[in-house]
Amino acid sequence: MQEPIASEILAAHADRLVAGEDATEDYMRLFPNTEGDLVDLMGLAVRLKGLLQPVRPRPQFITELRRDLLAVARQRDVGVPLPLLDVWREDAEQWVDYARRHLPDWTPPPWPERPIPRSWVLAALGLTGAGVWAYLRRRDEHRRGDIEVAAR
Repeated sequence: MQEPIASEILAAHADRLVAGEDATEDYMRLFPNTEGDLVDLMGLAVRLKGLLQPVRPRPQFITELRRDLLAVARQRDVGVPLPLLDVWREDAEQWVDYARRHLPDWTPPPWPERPIPRSWVLAALGLTGAGVWAYLRRRDEHRRGDIEVAAR
């Protein structure tokens, strides 16, 4: 059996297992010439479904996550977009607060109020643009030279 077909059979089998029904026999009747590996994989999927239990987050985690997300949503005004560095800083502060609550031995890395001055960001963008422009110009000149050599 071709690998894409076997993959589709296994995916459909897994979907039915998640829904709570073992359809191994149905697939064996639909595809009587299935290889031994496919049958073995279906059996393994059935055994794993019986062994593995779904993981549910603790109610405390759900409550804290909901509270944090709502606090961030209330702080942001949806009508006015925040500057990129402010968004980055707020996200970083949220991660640091979360890490402080859940990892008591962790210390945050030191950074200033604005990690990168805006003038540095603008200079880096300008240099990057100039570098891309120079590269594209050099590439075009090099291609023109190759075309002229090939035309001779």
